[in-house]
Amino acid sequence: MVFPQDLIARSQEPDVAEILKGEQVLFEARIQTRANQKQQLGERITGLRQESAGNTAQAEAKAREIALIKKELDGLEGLERQQLARTDWPLLLAAAVVMTAPIIALFVLAQRFFWPGDRLGGLGGR
Repeated sequence: MVFPQDLIARSQEPDVAEILKGEQVLFEARIQTRANQKQQLGERITGLRQESAGNTAQAEAKAREIALIKKELDGLEGLERQQLARTDWPLLLAAAVVMTAPIIALFVLAQRFFWPGDRLGGLGGR
């Protein structure tokens, strides 16, 4: 930090020396603050670059996944066209009903045990 010559000439005076020293301390503190901010921004830039690289890799992986799924779908469609594999929707729906019917029956039979306090609501506990 460079001070004007007239202040340097008066630096032997206690008041002026104290002011010059205070300005020098403030200047060095500002330099340190700027260096810390620069370091933080550098670390943030590094983190953002790593995040960007990760996002790019993730996008590339998703593109490969989509290509593989499309290839598999094309293969399954080919098998279905050749009638080597087919989707039997009525059979799938029947299986779904058979799987869920026992669960629904169990719920209907046991629902009175699930909410025993619902009959007390609005009665004030009487």
